[in-house]
Amino acid sequence: MEPDQTYGILCCSCGVPIEPNPTSMCLPCLRARVNITEGIDTEQTLIHCHQCNRYNVGNDKYVAAELESPQLLGICLKKIRGLQHVRVVDAGFIWTEEHSKRIKVRLLIQAEVQQGAVLQQEHICTFTIVSTLCVPCQYTHTEHTWSTRVQVRQTVNHKRTFLYLEQIILRNRAKLNISNIKEYPHGLDFYFTSRSDAGRFVDLLHSSVPGRHSESQKLISADLKSNTATIEYSIMFEIAQLCKDDLVYLPRRFYNQLGGLGPLCIVSKVNSRIHFVDPLTGQMGSLTASQYFEKPFTAFRDRRHKVEGIVLVSEEENSNEKRTQGSPIAYVELQRENDMYEGVTVHTKTYLSSLCKPGRSVAVYSLDNLDFQAYGITPSDTYLNLRVIIVGKWKGTKQHSKHKLARYETEEGVAIVNAPDDDINALLEEMYDDETRDRELDALMNNLGQLDLMQPQPSSGMHSVPAASNTLTYMPFTSVSGIQYQGFCPQ
Repeated sequence: MEPDQTYGILCCSCGVPIEPNPTSMCLPCLRARVNITEGIDTEQTLIHCHQCNRYNVGNDKYVAAELESPQLLGICLKKIRGLQHVRVVDAGFIWTEEHSKRIKVRLLIQAEVQQGAVLQQEHICTFTIVSTLCVPCQYTHTEHTWSTRVQVRQTVNHKRTFLYLEQIILRNRAKLNISNIKEYPHGLDFYFTSRSDAGRFVDLLHSSVPGRHSESQKLISADLKSNTATIEYSIMFEIAQLCKDDLVYLPRRFYNQLGGLGPLCIVSKVNSRIHFVDPLTGQMGSLTASQYFEKPFTAFRDRRHKVEGIVLVSEEENSNEKRTQGSPIAYVELQRENDMYEGVTVHTKTYLSSLCKPGRSVAVYSLDNLDFQAYGITPSDTYLNLRVIIVGKWKGTKQHSKHKLARYETEEGVAIVNAPDDDINALLEEMYDDETRDRELDALMNNLGQLDLMQPQPSSGMHSVPAASNTLTYMPFTSVSGIQYQGFCPQ
């Protein structure tokens, strides 16, 4: 047998005999000249939420992980900068005392050095744990002043509807249990500490104005240890975009449903339903809120477009058919305010013959510059020949001292509804003309006052407890508007 022969070389730096390698240097000399751990973090911070035991991974995102778990090791490796230039062969934790707020990660890395030689080296990175609260846990330490928010919106260019709602609130503020009110460009936000109070308020809105509502909820905080959560509820209540004295053109589907009413109509009244009247014949009809929102439509003339007209001639229509209600139909010749100097007169037809006496002033809508096609309307020949529509009596700038509009003000003395004087005077005018407004407000508040405010109770639209039933059970139930409640019901 031939003896094994090993050919060695001397290290070019220290002269120690070594096996041949591309660098011709021993390992200690190579490590002294080349440091593959240069640029790799030796210290880092780790943000930890001590309440939910989760660690921050960036962009306010937290991930749950236990100590010395693979999930925590992955989080630590992603935070160490400089690893993209080396190869991580192995990684693990070095034991540290739990209360030291330190985590040590041992890395075994490889990198190619001079002339293709691969150097392997150990590296330790120490993480300092910074205790904090994540955003969801911060809410658990914050006092929540409300649990349900009712957002009331109406996209119109006036505030009359919200002034009317303001009167409802002022009539009996204590029974509504509103904790706060904030004004926004197209509506108000009402805040409640109880969801049942918010549901009763939505039922009150449904009985006062035509609208629809939708519900949503948001998880504010969750305590994973006690398995509890804080949820904020939001109810969006959208009010129909029609108000009293608006001139509208009914879509064909509503024209047929209302027995051929209109289609050119004036909104005569708005409560839980929208009431229309034909300005030519006096025929009346109404739509529910659900019918209106199946195909919503807007007005192309409102009270801002009213002009004064002086009645010159009024002749009642000779008809063998006897009207069951209201005044007879009349053909009227009048002169608008802007036509007085030119001597131009216009003719129209109206059911308000009792108001159209010669010499009297009436409020009219001018149709001269109205482009029906721009509103998607194909008017009949009857409306093509009309130049004005009589709306009612002309009020002018008359002040009505019979009513005084109360205002809901904040602690700073600022009204919650920032309405101009024109809208305030317009609402006073409606209350002056229609005294049923006051009776409606009183009726709404009386119905609300009959509820037991010590316990969550259904509104007038819900089923009442029969007098013969003496056994009550606390259980969930649903109102006619779809709001979920909990309260006492007959067993």
